Amino acid sequence: GDLPRFLRGADYVKTFNAYRYNQGLQLQITLAVAADLYVFFDDRVPVPNWLALEFKETDVDIGLIETRLPDSTTRGSDSNVSERFDRVFSIWRRRVEVPGTVVLGDLGASGEDRLMYGVAAVPLWDMRD
Repeated sequence: GDLPRFLRGADYVKTFNAYRYNQGLQLQITLAVAADLYVFFDDRVPVPNWLALEFKETDVDIGLIETRLPDSTTRGSDSNVSERFDRVFSIWRRRVEVPGTVVLGDLGASGEDRLMYGVAAVPLWDMRD
């Protein structure tokens, strides 16, 4: 599939798209174990300070298809995310070595078309061991 290998098996947080313009938003994510925390951030939006300071961009993008194409129609080349998807999100990572609560902020005051960011967490070790 198209999901990057490092996100397979992750726990995902379903955020509400209606919150995308809420200034002052504080989303609290509580991690029970040490984990890599990922944020999928809409490329159309200027990067807010909380994301730039606390996370590192992975240089991997993920896409979202908003419109259905007829079965016989295909999107662009497999290697170009921006051709294959309606919306492109940059993946940002923060390593959280001590379990606890991480606070994520809003998308900023600019008013461009945007989608709310997504969140995923991957434990730093396999809990089944």
